[in-house]
Amino acid sequence: MTNDRERLWQTIKQQAHETLERTAVRIEQRDPLAEALARPLPDPVAVWRDEANAQQARFAQERRKVTTPAATSPAGLESWLRARLDAERAHVLEAVGQAIGTLLRRERGVAKRELSAEVRRLRIEITAADETVAELRKVIESANRTSTGGAVIDLPSARRAN
Repeated sequence: MTNDRERLWQTIKQQAHETLERTAVRIEQRDPLAEALARPLPDPVAVWRDEANAQQARFAQERRKVTTPAATSPAGLESWLRARLDAERAHVLEAVGQAIGTLLRRERGVAKRELSAEVRRLRIEITAADETVAELRKVIESANRTSTGGAVIDLPSARRAN
């Protein structure tokens, strides 16, 4: 029994080695670059035609799915009409929402630019006012020194009425 197992094991091993050798030879003989160059390039027009035909087939299938209501059944007509109106309302709502969003974006941009220009103008005015105040303080200080002989007069603060 051990001999049978040994022989079976040897046979399996031998077959595995033969399979590996055949595979290795096939792999070595294969040249991927030559295979790629040998393959014909797809015709772009044919590819485009195939895609267009597939798309037209999908469109036709979708058109066939849209069923017309049975003219004899008022309930069928009403449900068909309601579904059509709901779809149209959803489409109109989406379009109006996009239009409003676009308008709001534009108006926000205009308002932002106007506000930025106004802030810039006010900063320039504040800077000019600060310079004027500084000049006036210098004038007042020099006037106080001249009238008091160079000494600054320290006046008491005004009393507040309670």
